[in-house]
Amino acid sequence: MNQKTLFIFPKRGLYTLTKCTNCGHGFQCEHCDANLVTYRKWEKNLELVCHQCQTYYNYPLKCPKCASTEISSYFGGVDELVEIVVKESGNPVYRYDDKKRSKEMAITTNAVTTRIFDPSIPYSNFTHIVFVEAQNLLASPDYLVQEEIHKQLLELMLSISEQTEIIFDTNSPDLELFIGLARLDKNHPEHLDKKQWFINFLTTEAKSREMFNFPPFVNTLLLTTQQKNKDKSFEIINHVRSELIKIKQQLPDLTISSPYQARFLKRKGMFSYHVLVRFPRQYKDIGKLREEIMQLGSIYGVQIRLNPRHLF
Repeated sequence: MNQKTLFIFPKRGLYTLTKCTNCGHGFQCEHCDANLVTYRKWEKNLELVCHQCQTYYNYPLKCPKCASTEISSYFGGVDELVEIVVKESGNPVYRYDDKKRSKEMAITTNAVTTRIFDPSIPYSNFTHIVFVEAQNLLASPDYLVQEEIHKQLLELMLSISEQTEIIFDTNSPDLELFIGLARLDKNHPEHLDKKQWFINFLTTEAKSREMFNFPPFVNTLLLTTQQKNKDKSFEIINHVRSELIKIKQQLPDLTISSPYQARFLKRKGMFSYHVLVRFPRQYKDIGKLREEIMQLGSIYGVQIRLNPRHLF
């Protein structure tokens, strides 16, 4: 059987951080506060891309802060991985994550993808599946990230052949995810059924969500400001919270957080802050709460989301 390896690396681009090595200035999007990702535009031509708002920039020739030309990029993505594999193996690499889909699958022994599970990938054809820098699987701010990762890993493990070896390349082997996966090793004396492993995880995850008041045990409302002026955005969210405190006096069982900044404080030129409201499932005063919240949204121009997956 030919040795075929699939590399899974959920980091797009060539490098994920670009900065001036002289003064430490980091290159971020002008419209967001997201770090810009380096891509290879042509063979020797690089560009920077914002994954939040899809803005493109020419790769900097000098630092806008200190005028130094010492600009470097760090923390490689899937594009760098492909270049390394091609150099080390001397063979082309098939890109499952490429919309154009390269045509070298029949002549290569290596393939890459940025997706954990893709039903179009014939996993049983591979002798090795390698998760590169696997600790990055849990990097998403989504509070359902662990459930999604476990679900996709289960689908992957049910799609491989008995000869396929899954390798988790990680510098954080003590993470709960990898400890649980170690028990699924065919040679491990405590080997568990894959489906039972997933059920065990869901049971533990449900207890954790109940403890920290996450859905489905409570409902959440995320109220978000979006203003071009940072101070104005924070001022509005404070006014919104003050009004929510008044509503709480009339409607019991509400929990209201302090104002906090969004994970990407600046996005598409707008600054955002959040207030999170929690209330019980099947809330008896839901009609009145809805009326009050919709009125707040109209007065202050805040975005209102029910049970969003991202609370940060």
